[in-house]
Amino acid sequence: MEDFGIIKEISNNKVKIQLFGEGINECNKCNLSNICFNYKNNERLLVIDYNNKSIKEGDSVIVKINEFWVIFITFLVFIVPILIFIISFIIIGNRIKEIYKIFLGLGLIFLYFLFIKFFEKGLLSKVKLYKINREED
Repeated sequence: MEDFGIIKEISNNKVKIQLFGEGINECNKCNLSNICFNYKNNERLLVIDYNNKSIKEGDSVIVKINEFWVIFITFLVFIVPILIFIISFIIIGNRIKEIYKIFLGLGLIFLYFLFIKFFEKGLLSKVKLYKINREED
């Protein structure tokens, strides 16, 4: 996946990128795009950790992530929680009441997302930025 963007802000090794490229059309078709990106004033913003000193505010960049990582992260965020919920029901079986099974499953999903949050920095490190050298007129 590749997209075009402009560096809007750099602070504390975090880079805020406003995305404009072709990918925006694909994202607009998806009902879950507001989960992936930070929308403010109808701008599609991506915030990642980045400490490359050669990139400055206002620079044009290409944002790339390997398709494998897109599919892998999607699997981690959407499929694994469902599997955790179902597997927790199967393992517990008839040992406890249904309502407790539901709370147990939801609790395990909550713990899983805490785990994902802990490794979020590593997952977002798969996003690569490439500065576009613009010719000055």
